[in-house]
Amino acid sequence: MNLKSVNSLSSQFIDKIPKGLSNLDSIKKYNTYLPWGALSILLVVYIYFLLRLDFGFGSYYGDEIFYQKNSESFYQSGELSASFTYSGKGSKIGGFDAHGPAYPLLYSFLLMLKASPSFHIPLTNLLVFGITIFALAIKRTHLTQFPLQLLLILGSPFTLFYGFSYMPELIHFSIGIGLYLLFSAYFKHESPSNLWFLLIGIGIAGLFRSTWFFAWVALGISLIPKKKWLGLGLMASGIGAALFYSSFFYEQTPNVFSNSLDLIQLNNWGRAIYEVYFNTKRNIYFLLHYTEGKYYWVWKIWVLVSLIFGLIYQKKSKLIRLSTLLLLIQLAFSVIIYKTYEWTDWRMLSPVTMLLNLGLIENRKLKYPSWLLVGLSLASFFLILPFQQKIIGLRNDYTLPGIEKSVIEELKNLDQALIRIHPFVLEKYQLEELPLVNHDGNILRYILPFYELDEAPATHRLEIENHQLIIRSENILAQ
Repeated sequence: MNLKSVNSLSSQFIDKIPKGLSNLDSIKKYNTYLPWGALSILLVVYIYFLLRLDFGFGSYYGDEIFYQKNSESFYQSGELSASFTYSGKGSKIGGFDAHGPAYPLLYSFLLMLKASPSFHIPLTNLLVFGITIFALAIKRTHLTQFPLQLLLILGSPFTLFYGFSYMPELIHFSIGIGLYLLFSAYFKHESPSNLWFLLIGIGIAGLFRSTWFFAWVALGISLIPKKKWLGLGLMASGIGAALFYSSFFYEQTPNVFSNSLDLIQLNNWGRAIYEVYFNTKRNIYFLLHYTEGKYYWVWKIWVLVSLIFGLIYQKKSKLIRLSTLLLLIQLAFSVIIYKTYEWTDWRMLSPVTMLLNLGLIENRKLKYPSWLLVGLSLASFFLILPFQQKIIGLRNDYTLPGIEKSVIEELKNLDQALIRIHPFVLEKYQLEELPLVNHDGNILRYILPFYELDEAPATHRLEIENHQLIIRSENILAQ
């Protein structure tokens, strides 16, 4: 058989193959259409849970009441200092709660537009999230990368869980997406204007969670080879801003960091070092063993694989290198200073890991690592569905006894009051119904003693007597 006959047979064989499989266009179409097909399935899941909501849907976790009521109190009174605090003192500067002043400012926006106080927080979360997704769509670097990035974001268990929540974690996912866009723009064109936009963006993010200031640290480290003094200045600014903001604009709660600072002030360095050592050892154990279910384990694998890919491919782009460094800083902070259990690692690491994932997917040469990361995220997404079903049901049916109208009226008659709520009342009554201002429009303040703290002297106490709520003045002795 000569060469001419071989070519003839080859041509006949190729002609019998579907055209879509005989060229690279099929691969491109596959990479383009598969994410959109998967996104359509995710859309069905989101619609299903949306239809499961009813009029009883409300806050369920303890922290949610602070975001809800302190944004309402700012809207009603015009005072940014918190109505609900753990100790009655609030932060050293401003009297804010343990989450700082940024959330009341943000969450009061929809209240000013007459949104329902019952739903203004989840609506704000979704609004901010939608804006960042829209910005991502506009930025769209490549036809195949955007749908894969969108699949990663919407296919995250984090998005599903906090999309139906009164917690602000969807805001932090949005911050992670926003910082990805700002970092990407800066590294593509390192102009002074892009640098300023990036620095301001990080500064705004830090107002919502002080650990976002560590992005200045990561950026500073990346700039040192070319701009030494600017890099060192950003590193110092990031560490200083995180320490200063968390120390003076957050109401202090018991943790290893604050305890160690107190011990250092007492010159008890040995005890302070031991506190940090013990906390680190405990957090490493929980990082390896603590879980809320199979979806939690898969999520941990996603974070680990993301970090490994970040370290392997850090030379591919400055964005991957910087976001990997930021994840390492955040992980070290969580292990050494903070905690890695009770959902804390989930909340602290997910937004930063998302930032890294978006950077990895942006690089079109990393197709297989990108699909693996998306696959892990989707696996965790589908594994969390039973738990999500349960939580939605609990939010719908979480009905506690309301506050009597006579008690509400009595509270509204108080002036410059600081009311300590009895721990039993915290668990058994609808705190959402507590008034936040008196009849003169002045703010009412409450102590919610979830922690053992040095409390400000209360003027009144909200207690239960003979199975009824009563307001007892501290100036009147109980009989």
